[in-house]
Amino acid sequence: MQTKFFFLTIPLLLCLTSCKQRNSQTDRETAGDSTIALNASPKDSIIPELTDAEVEAQLDSIPKSRERKKSLNEIRFGNWTEKNLYDNDYYRFLRKCFDDCAKGIENENTLFLRDYKSILNDKFVVTDVNFDVFGDIVIDIVFLNQPEKVYQAYVYSDVDEEAEIVTGYHIMVFHIIAEHSNITKEEILQIMKKHPELKLW
Repeated sequence: MQTKFFFLTIPLLLCLTSCKQRNSQTDRETAGDSTIALNASPKDSIIPELTDAEVEAQLDSIPKSRERKKSLNEIRFGNWTEKNLYDNDYYRFLRKCFDDCAKGIENENTLFLRDYKSILNDKFVVTDVNFDVFGDIVIDIVFLNQPEKVYQAYVYSDVDEEAEIVTGYHIMVFHIIAEHSNITKEEILQIMKKHPELKLW
């Protein structure tokens, strides 16, 4: 349940305070001048009566209730469905970084990939994906022509909190997590044939 905060303004309190101050002043003046009446008639009251338009204007000035802001990970992954586990911009970004590194392009993302440059032209398949509380998506992959090694990438995304959108990506980690997997290229292709939602990137 989203928490909402309501701010209430009661203009009548201002009127009561004003009236009390005037009565106090009237008491003091009566002590020095007996011609000033303590009990003024209603006609002598200077408390303004608000018109309907003025009341409506004051109500409009009350801050509206505000929705709870989304967390960064809600912005990143809150609308994901099962389809996004197989196809998303994090995988596309990783593929682009592989291509850039293979072409010799150096930037903050390809620095993590230089030791693996010889394999980066190969297509890869995602074998597992997880999310951590720091905003990273943790992607396990194998390359089609060297499936015996399992690689892992941590990809972080920047978020615009006001617009509630992802604005950019960064590779934080890329390394080998297994040297001898038991899967073969033929098995990968067979699995992909049975599960067309899996893709080669």
